Amino acid sequence: MSKESTDPNAIDLLSRLATLLEEVANNLHHNHLDRTAIQTLLHQYSSRAEPDGHLINASKQDSQCVEHGVFLSYVHVELLSWLTKHNYTIPASSVKWYSWRKLSSRKYRLPSLFSGRAHAAQLEDLLRNVVAKAELLHAELRAHEIEIPDVAVDYERVTPQAPQGTPPEGM
Repeated sequence: MSKESTDPNAIDLLSRLATLLEEVANNLHHNHLDRTAIQTLLHQYSSRAEPDGHLINASKQDSQCVEHGVFLSYVHVELLSWLTKHNYTIPASSVKWYSWRKLSSRKYRLPSLFSGRAHAAQLEDLLRNVVAKAELLHAELRAHEIEIPDVAVDYERVTPQAPQGTPPEGM
């Protein structure tokens, strides 16, 4: 068997990530932590992740669309690294949130309740960036008449344009 067939593709990775974040959002709710804005954003992101994986895979069919696919992948990684940095990727169903020993452990510690608004704003900006890049990639795929799989997300009609900013390899 070739190595490529066993490697996960964008759809697999982003659907696994969506499942994990759905579980994290549900755990925040079940642990009675007042982070409803963050829960809502995590649910929104998890509903977009797999369809974006389909777009990334479709972008590989055309050399002019690959760059937009790379940018979409990059903003997904950027969002995931932010979630990891702030411990939002730990499915904490077994953590006793009100145990002082567990709260002092950095591994399980969520950000302070006082930083919730700032984190929700940062997460919303990152999610908005993911949405914008996905819509640009969708428009680019439509412009090049590449077959796009039917997905549950309704991408807005935007005008395709060249990616702006520093490419990921330049960072």
